[in-house]
Amino acid sequence: MDTSRFAMKTGRTNGIGGWTLGVAVLLALVLSACASMQASLVSVAEAQAVEDGSELIVEGKIIQTLGEEDYYLVRDITGEITARIDESVRGNVELSSEAVWRLQGIVRRSPERSVLEVRKLSVVR
Repeated sequence: MDTSRFAMKTGRTNGIGGWTLGVAVLLALVLSACASMQASLVSVAEAQAVEDGSELIVEGKIIQTLGEEDYYLVRDITGEITARIDESVRGNVELSSEAVWRLQGIVRRSPERSVLEVRKLSVVR
């Protein structure tokens, strides 16, 4: 049987060609979904109410370090949230309580508290 004629009539191919196209389509769908899941700027009060695993951006002042290493208290006009800012994210930057910071990360919720695990940190003003 001439497989090229069969593929033209049915739209099906045997072998790697069809598989490669399927993988390419799946990859395009995944990348499209990831692009639509961008973090948005929210207040601290809104950050406290989101689902576990939500990615977001908060702007506020880092008002104090907490007893645990890499944990800080962040405040805006709507409230306070605990943020975990790893040394690899912080680098050699001094976290001044006078500055307003933009913290991008993922909210982790537990029965005791919500924690923003910061992945990007920058000074707003």
